[in-house]
Amino acid sequence: MTGIPLLLVDGHNLLWRACFGTPAQIWSRDQDGKRDITTQFMFFALLRKGINDELGTWPEVIVVFDGQHGAASRQQADAGYKANRAAGEEALRPIRALPDIKSGLDTYSIAW
Repeated sequence: MTGIPLLLVDGHNLLWRACFGTPAQIWSRDQDGKRDITTQFMFFALLRKGINDELGTWPEVIVVFDGQHGAASRQQADAGYKANRAAGEEALRPIRALPDIKSGLDTYSIAW
């Protein structure tokens, strides 16, 4: 035992909060064209803030994401599960940010 706390993070919950819980969009400074990086920026900002505010020191962090069909069994058990979520292009924004999020987690040596 190292005495370092372990923090398990619900990755999809944080992903959706980062994407849809921010009042203004954050844009990249790319020369070729600006990209909406709100989800990516806020995911790491919220993760950092949560750790600093709650723990004060960096724990061992593991971010857990649902698998490709992670919600299927929950939807079978409860037809209303996440029924309030809109479908379409807007609903895919968090999923499209996932490769960047996972790359960032790798960069910071955070297991996922």
